[in-house]
Amino acid sequence: MAYKLTDWWLLNCGYTFLRKNLSIKSDSQDLNKATAESDDPENRFQVQSSMDLFQNLQFDFLIRFVDELQNRYVPSYVSMDVRLGWKLTEQLELNIVGQNLLDNRHPEFVPSSPSPRQIERSVYGKISFPL
Repeated sequence: MAYKLTDWWLLNCGYTFLRKNLSIKSDSQDLNKATAESDDPENRFQVQSSMDLFQNLQFDFLIRFVDELQNRYVPSYVSMDVRLGWKLTEQLELNIVGQNLLDNRHPEFVPSSPSPRQIERSVYGKISFPL
């Protein structure tokens, strides 16, 4: 759902509920017994805000909650991303972006290999201009 709170502030909210009931045939060759296909978060919620602070300055943030993955032992987490953008000209834009700012790292999934994948906090700059 999108809400235009003012002429300079847009708010988007979303919720997803997902429940699957999968089964495999008795003669299936799937060694993982469909665990990879069935392991998705049941609940996801996000709030995204986009603000035009001044004529050429934008501030965006995204907060999301992702439910645990029971089959892969990944706990639920809350994450936040932010972006500050400065449009210097119609052609040139500078951005500072921070992702996963609420913790140093968190697991999002565990692949079939034994080592879990950790998503780390990151901060970076970006310069955009057409070539």
